[in-house]
Amino acid sequence: MGLKIEGEVEKVDGKRLSYTDFVEKYLVQNRPVILTGLMDNWRACKDWVLDNGDPNLPFFSKYFGNSGVQVADCGTKEFTDQKRVEMSVFEFIDQWTQLSATRKDSGTDGNSLLYLKDWHFVKEYPDYVAYSTPKFFCDDWLNLYLDKYPMHNDPDTCQNRNEISCSDYRFVYVGAKGTWTPLHADVFRSYSWSANVCGRKQWYFLPPSQCHLVFDRHMKSSVYNIFEEVCKSKFTGFEEAIWCECTQEQNEIIFVPSGWYHQVHNQEDTVSINHNWFNGHNISWVWDLLLREYHEASEYIEDIKDICDDFEGLCQRNLAANAGMNFYDFFIFMVRFSFANLVLLCNLTSDKKNLSWSSSQVVPHVIFNLKSIQCIALKMKSTGQWENCGVAIDLKKTMEDQTFMEFCNLMARTYGAMYEQSEMKADAKEALLEDMELRFLDFSGSRIGTPEDLVTFIDCALKLS
Repeated sequence: MGLKIEGEVEKVDGKRLSYTDFVEKYLVQNRPVILTGLMDNWRACKDWVLDNGDPNLPFFSKYFGNSGVQVADCGTKEFTDQKRVEMSVFEFIDQWTQLSATRKDSGTDGNSLLYLKDWHFVKEYPDYVAYSTPKFFCDDWLNLYLDKYPMHNDPDTCQNRNEISCSDYRFVYVGAKGTWTPLHADVFRSYSWSANVCGRKQWYFLPPSQCHLVFDRHMKSSVYNIFEEVCKSKFTGFEEAIWCECTQEQNEIIFVPSGWYHQVHNQEDTVSINHNWFNGHNISWVWDLLLREYHEASEYIEDIKDICDDFEGLCQRNLAANAGMNFYDFFIFMVRFSFANLVLLCNLTSDKKNLSWSSSQVVPHVIFNLKSIQCIALKMKSTGQWENCGVAIDLKKTMEDQTFMEFCNLMARTYGAMYEQSEMKADAKEALLEDMELRFLDFSGSRIGTPEDLVTFIDCALKLS
């Protein structure tokens, strides 16, 4: 069965693209793009690549060999993904080297090959600066938050997760020619970006407007491999799907928008760096997914509702296990992020010595962030899952928390770098805290425990602008 391919992904020189143009053309329109010229001076492009362009496998074994990683068996399907096995980087490289020796020039299709995926390299090796995130992808609420806070506060949710596995969504992938990733949309329906340090990838994309065509009639399961024989009676719309494809070369970065299903094949031995991320432009995708997953989780255990002492709590625990976060995780995330944006806004609008701050592009960016979160809070308010949920953030205590102020400063540095205001800082001086209490907290209330509280909070915050 041949695919209908009628489009290609645009390729743009990243050095000639402004941040504003990237937002307008690709984030707002939710369009994929390949960016070139953004990987100059990356340490990874020197250390991880041999002179002939192949991955420097001995380097990985020597310096990172003890890392425990998840490796996908590209020839074995397990549930909806490839089977994963755990091994060290050294073991993975050793197996790769042995397989390469036996299959050289044999034209293997890669079905028996192993593919190292989702390696949390940045968290594991924070002092080894392999790359710098391009400015187009720096407004990364997900990883910015996870650098200071865990996503889950419930110990029952976290008990089977080690410190590294849920700590961020920044990954390294390493795979031989022929390794591949099945058809999927990214976690949380986030954006993602993927940079080829070496090698070549072939991408096949399906836009969100057509994604229903790769699902069964019940919208429960999707096609696994678009190049295998697809059951026409189960996936009745598959032949109608119109795909676009592109080839990603070495030193190119691809931007994958929210909700685009994609399948990826390594055409050469490849090493890539990948981030999942979201911000104010696609936060609605995250909430819509959580709401959909919540309904599925609650329907699955509906038959025990009458005998379960805490049915809602069980639904939320299952949601966190299935989706990566639940309603309460997401709500706490949004409250902290809103409050950090308010702290930054207060700095920007009260700094009399540096008027360029208050007139800079950071102010409308922060206001946009707050409005985006408020829109989601209004949606959350309508779900009715917030009575007696036990979730509340005390803003005055939060202001006294060192971790929160570190989070605010991290956000300020990030936006300062994006808009070339490197001296920007979220000042935690006592005078600012007192000013915020007088101007804001005493007026808005100091505790946020429901989406309605968050809506009111943001209303008050926006009056400062």
